[in-house]
This record gives sequence, structure tokens and C-alpha cells, in this order.
Amino acid sequence: MYPDMSVRENVWIAAYRARGGNPFAFWRQATSFPEAGQWADACLSRLGLSEIADVSVKELSYGDQRLLELSVTLACAPQIILLDEPTAGLSRKETERVKRVIMSLKGEFSIIMIEHNVGIVMDLSDRITVMNRGVVVAQGSPDDIRGNRDVQEAYFRS
Repeated sequence: MYPDMSVRENVWIAAYRARGGNPFAFWRQATSFPEAGQWADACLSRLGLSEIADVSVKELSYGDQRLLELSVTLACAPQIILLDEPTAGLSRKETERVKRVIMSLKGEFSIIMIEHNVGIVMDLSDRITVMNRGVVVAQGSPDDIRGNRDVQEAYFRS
């Protein structure tokens, strides 16, 4: 993220590049690329960031920054979304907001997520792979994982 730029400008850059924008067309104004602006605004709207579109990134809460990262990702038109601890460091309210956004993306995108918050993993995942010290301990649905003795031994032993 570019902290001195607005939320919209950050997403616009990603939308412009994803739409085949020329990185050497620096002599043209951003307004001469309306498709990138429309796509950026659609991404901001989808994630509930339209109200803060003109705010500088450095003024955002940590939760809004995480959602901005997701908006930039969406602006790139991905097929797969990789998330590394998307709720780490967030308040309970921000965690719920990010969780709702991720849930809204399911079915449209393949999502691979690394997350240490077991509740978030169980709520969001269709399929889970549990690793312990670099070794796969278990794979399956949330129900399969909940009842797995190897997982309980690796993570919940006293």
C-alpha cells in the first residue's frame, strides 16, 4: 500500500495494471483511464470501503487496511486468493467484518488461507489441512478436524 495516497488511488493502481495499463504512460492523467476507475470503485463498494475512498491510507485503522489489501487483490482480478493470517491483530469487531468479507468471496474465488485463529478457520473453511512442525497431521472438513485425535494431541494437549 502507498500510505500517502488515498484508498481509491491504491485500488485504482491495481485495477489499471490488471486491465493492461501501460506503466510508461506516466504523461497521461489517471482520469483518461475510466475503466480502471470504475473497476476500483466497484471493488471498494463490494468491500464496504466507498465511504473512506478519499481518505489517506496512513489514516486508516488496521482493520480498514486489511480490507484495503483485499480490495487491491480483487482489483487485480485473481482466480485464487492467498490470505496469510487475515485477522491477526484485529479487534473482535474488525475480525467479524473481515470474516464476513471473506465469506462473501467464497464460491467466486478459490481461497487459500493460513490462519492460527481456530474459530475463524472452522467458520470459514470447507476443507482444512492441519500441519504441525511442517508435517501434515490431518486433512478434511471442519467436523473431521474437530474430532481428529492427532490434531487434538498436537494442538490441545495439556
